[in-house]
This record gives sequence, C-alpha cells and structure tokens, in this order.
Amino acid sequence: VRVSSIRGQLRFWWRATRGCVFPDAERLAEREGAIWGTTEDPSKVSLSVALFSKGKVEPCAVLPPGAGYVTFPFHGNAQKNEQIGNVVKDLVFDLRVSCPDDVWNDVEAALWAWCNFGGLGARTRRGCGAVFCEEFAPKDASELSSKMKMYRQAADGPVHAWPELFTAILLKENGAPGAVPSWN
Repeated sequence: VRVSSIRGQLRFWWRATRGCVFPDAERLAEREGAIWGTTEDPSKVSLSVALFSKGKVEPCAVLPPGAGYVTFPFHGNAQKNEQIGNVVKDLVFDLRVSCPDDVWNDVEAALWAWCNFGGLGARTRRGCGAVFCEEFAPKDASELSSKMKMYRQAADGPVHAWPELFTAILLKENGAPGAVPSWN
C-alpha cells in the first residue's frame, strides 16, 4: 500500500467523476494539475498511509469459465479449473488526507469513487484489488445512484477521450450468480 499508487488511483477517479465538465484535455489537465500537482507545482492534496495489518496471503479462487479476460494478469498459463495465484485478504490501512477547503469536494468525489469502484493492484476496474471504506459505502442501490449523480459533475457536451463515471449501473440482484455473467 503506497501513497503514490493511491494518488494515481485518486487522480484517475477525479477525472472520472469531475472530468466531464471540461471541454478538452488541456482544461482538464490544468484543473487536475491545480489539485493533484504537476512536475512544476506540488499537489494541494497531502496523503499518508498507516498500515495496521498486512493481511494474509491466500490462494485465489480457481479460474472460472469466462473469467480469463478479467484475471489474465494473475493466471499465466493456468487453464480452466486451475489455481490462478494468490491474493492478499484483510489488509487494513488508514489513509490520511489533507487539502485546502477549495479542493475538498473534488478530493471527496475521487475518494468516494475509488472506494466504491477502484482498488489497489492489478485490474482494479475489473473487480480485483477492491478496497472498502465504511464511511463511503452506500447502504443500498438507491443511495449508490444518488451519490453517483452527486459526485459526478454533470455536463452536456462531447464524449471525452478520458473515462467518465456515468450514472447508470448494472446491479447484481440478491441470489444472482457470481461475477462471471457480468464480465461476459
């Protein structure tokens, strides 16, 4: 768990939540640099990590049919129904964030999206390496939808060259099969 990795994730999720209001990449980069820093100017956001538990390494689940695309970094030459590697579970850390009030809403949007859709490690946007923060976890689908609308700055305009968080989401119903149908 490294500050530089988390900062990279937060920059990505900032672009995904706040980036849709910018008409072009130059204006996006200007605002991103003002918040997260550039090679010339330091970030307004200070991050630090305190590791409480390194967790435990456990074998990953076997490779289910149809999951090769999602898990390919982990399985090398593994075939269906073979072990695909290891995973760290129950790793616990505290992330401390400080920033000026004028950028807090931007930082909070990035933190919320990272905690709910991102993670650490490989293939984080494919359901691997998930993080959990109780403070940002939605209580139900309705709250998830309203928070997505709140944190995503909406704008009418062109489709952008960078990823954006949209307000439509496919939710798994209770009792539905695992993630593989969604990946497919």
